[in-house]
Amino acid sequence: MAIKSGLIDRENFLSFCNELTIILEMPKASLDLKNPGGIENVIIQQVEKLGVGIYPNDNLNLEEVIYKLATEVKHSRAMGNRLYTNTLMGRLGFIRDYGKFDQKFPVDSAHKVMLDDEIERLHGAIRDSKRVIITGNPGSGKSWLVDEYIDKLENDDSKVIHYNCFQSLQDTNSLERIRVTSLYGNLVSQIVEQCPELVEHKNTTFGADKAELENLLRLIGEEFYLVVDGLDHISREYDLHKDLISRSETEIISELLEIHFPDNCYVIIASQPIDELDEFKANSYRVFEIESWGIKQVKSLMATFQITDDTIKDDDGSSISEYLLKKSQGNALYLSYILRQLRNSNVNKELIDGIPDYDISLSEYYSYLYKKVHNNRTVNALCGADFYLSLDDLMEITGDGEFVEQDISMLYPLLAENVLSGGFSIYHESFRRFVLSSLKNKKVDIERNVYGILADWLQEKPFFKFDKSFYYLSELLYKIKRDAENIALIEKEFVLNAVAEGYSRKRIRMNLNCIIRSAARIRNLVALVTAGELLAMLDDMNEFESTGEEYFQAICDIKGASKLNQLMQIDGKPTFDMNTGQIACYISSKAGITPWWELYLDTEAKQYKIEELKYYYRYYLDEQGVVLELVLFLSLWGQ
Repeated sequence: MAIKSGLIDRENFLSFCNELTIILEMPKASLDLKNPGGIENVIIQQVEKLGVGIYPNDNLNLEEVIYKLATEVKHSRAMGNRLYTNTLMGRLGFIRDYGKFDQKFPVDSAHKVMLDDEIERLHGAIRDSKRVIITGNPGSGKSWLVDEYIDKLENDDSKVIHYNCFQSLQDTNSLERIRVTSLYGNLVSQIVEQCPELVEHKNTTFGADKAELENLLRLIGEEFYLVVDGLDHISREYDLHKDLISRSETEIISELLEIHFPDNCYVIIASQPIDELDEFKANSYRVFEIESWGIKQVKSLMATFQITDDTIKDDDGSSISEYLLKKSQGNALYLSYILRQLRNSNVNKELIDGIPDYDISLSEYYSYLYKKVHNNRTVNALCGADFYLSLDDLMEITGDGEFVEQDISMLYPLLAENVLSGGFSIYHESFRRFVLSSLKNKKVDIERNVYGILADWLQEKPFFKFDKSFYYLSELLYKIKRDAENIALIEKEFVLNAVAEGYSRKRIRMNLNCIIRSAARIRNLVALVTAGELLAMLDDMNEFESTGEEYFQAICDIKGASKLNQLMQIDGKPTFDMNTGQIACYISSKAGITPWWELYLDTEAKQYKIEELKYYYRYYLDEQGVVLELVLFLSLWGQ
């Protein structure tokens, strides 16, 4: 009647009917999560399926998530706003990438040597045995070989999931890499990326644990390779950070031995010789010993350093390559050190003879260079820092002025240089071990003379404004037990100041956790409660990174595009997760500053998801500028 009389529009009524849902036998509600009724139990089950309490969302509390969810729904209904899943999950505090971080081993592409013969030998062993341990002495080129082998497999369109327990001394995730939870998170993430059809078979939406991994491994329908490198680094990193992590959190080796790998999985474990490898041998793993480099690899690496393979005068007619092979005994790391030292020199027999012969620990060579530096403070600072230090930084830390530059020149073969920041760091962790062991044998106070000089320098800088202070000071102070100074960093506006400077929630949380540990160690109840309250405040601000373009636009408008660009990386490493970083890059690009696209975007991708198109458009615009705009204009005009 109402339709006929014109009181209700027919189309509107049909639309209403299509949306109308009548629910029968609705479970009863108790309105109390402590004593849940039928409807509360349904909600609890659904929230548990999201992965609350499982890595990487193991810090989320079930009740708190449900209360926040109810608040978001009420607010959305009251305001008439539509709720979007991605935004809602961000505001509830969920990490949706399974806690993944970069697994690419940092090989210097300018000095890359092809190891075709060794790769074929390795591939044959893996195909024959399915379970292989790659092992070799320090500097033998183990990780180099593993990296090239992974490239070969991927070029052959084979599925590869891999995990590095160690990447470099400058890695911001060095502590996370030795956690069992990180192993599971990164492997699950890679499986989901390569086999997206398996997502619907996950036990939880955002969770990653042993059960999730084994379930996904079982469902991969084709042959695939699983590679875990750097098992020998787990105990070393634990010894350096034992105040920050428990032994049980690092039992990656035990977990690998217990995982059930399906028959279509080829498992490759890589490590320097350690006792724990015997357990893998007992489980039918075949040992693959890396062979020393030969003359072919020596000549190839020499060419990348632009050193001509001349005949050495005053000798029996040997070439430089033959002489270097004998000097290095085919050890890839030592050969690289020698070539870095000889570069830009007039290479002759006397110069090479002055370099120590190879020894398995490289201690002779380390001692040879170590004795030539002006002052140990430069070396100490480099060994204590898990980040790059520029010449200016080192001059401020040591007070040695121009002598610092001389020391860096002398140590150059042992250093990695960050071209972007102009900083230096120790290239191979064996040199750091050598220095710390030497200082310990001489009864030098390492906490004061290695880590302490860095902490003193960082404390002189404005904590929130100087990114290295914010990123590294709190952990350093906790490490060297200067707990009172660590607690002094707390202020009521700590979280707000950090957010205003654009730091990620993950980094803010890490700092607060270090301060909480300091407060607990010296039993400062006031500081403990204050830091705890600040953490709670941070949890209540889950939406600040998830408001997307508005948040980063505010940072850009207030602090400037250059500040936003600076926040995206530290020493060339990403500081945000992939999704957040893409948004930050987009805002920075629109403001006219070319951002760190290569850290957050697969710049070599051939296919793009529809939601990523705007990021790739800005990336190509930054790379090709006006030319791209003209091409797009002509393309659209043609259509």
